[in-house]
Amino acid sequence: MVVGQGPGRVEEVQGRPLCGWSGERVEYLAGLAGLNPTELRLENITRCRPPRGKSGDLPPKPAEIVNC
Repeated sequence: MVVGQGPGRVEEVQGRPLCGWSGERVEYLAGLAGLNPTELRLENITRCRPPRGKSGDLPPKPAEIVNC
């Protein structure tokens, strides 16, 4: 199982976790570890995209994590 922090722009549009750049990174790292990326379960801590701050997406707050 691979758990991401929260959905980004691509994940929000496609409606699935860890796709786009993050999904490519997971596939690359899984390959280095000798794992088959298609056999991994991909999830995010939250289902909704976190609000944007000055430097990008803000990390989810504890209450958001509990609610998701």
